Amino acid sequence: MDQTYPASVVFTIVAGICLVIVGALGFIPNPFIGVAAPYVAGYILSAGHLAAGVILLVVGKRFPRYSALVLILAGIIWILIVTLLAPATGSLTGWLRLAGGAILFLMGLMFSRKPNR
Repeated sequence: MDQTYPASVVFTIVAGICLVIVGALGFIPNPFIGVAAPYVAGYILSAGHLAAGVILLVVGKRFPRYSALVLILAGIIWILIVTLLAPATGSLTGWLRLAGGAILFLMGLMFSRKPNR
């Protein structure tokens, strides 16, 4: 039977919490995240952050075996959405989104490797 590293579960939960916080801040007026803030996010994008965060939290808590796979898929989907639907790569917002997708993808790859014995 395949064994999933506990670190993948922890990272999935932490990433989910971060996305839920970022998504919630998009609905609350604040100087960091919003329509007129340095990190531009509208209501649809904030709802997307909330949904992605909830999915990662559910996978981390209920389906820990699939946490590395979900991180890889989330990273791929995140990068595709950023490059195809919101190509704002010249701004801080675009670069942060690309970095977030890359981190999810790379951490999923790292956690999916089997240990050397």
